[in-house]
Amino acid sequence: MHSTATGWGNGLLGVIIFSGSLPATRVAVGGFSALFLTSARAVIAALIGLAVLGLLRQARPQRGILPRLRSCPSASWSAFPC
Repeated sequence: MHSTATGWGNGLLGVIIFSGSLPATRVAVGGFSALFLTSARAVIAALIGLAVLGLLRQARPQRGILPRLRSCPSASWSAFPC
């Protein structure tokens, strides 16, 4: 139960941090294209995520998990294992 609650908490924190870049994006749309800014937000979030995983020395997922994730509904595969 503890790891589930921690996972939900970390996910919520990530969503809050990612949504914090939205106001800056609205201001920047005047000078850049919306597609570029949306892509930049996603790339920056991915790089921060990779850095955090590296700093915490998280183990890589097992090789056989990817096919299972592809067969799960996209809205629930991170919360409920298939």
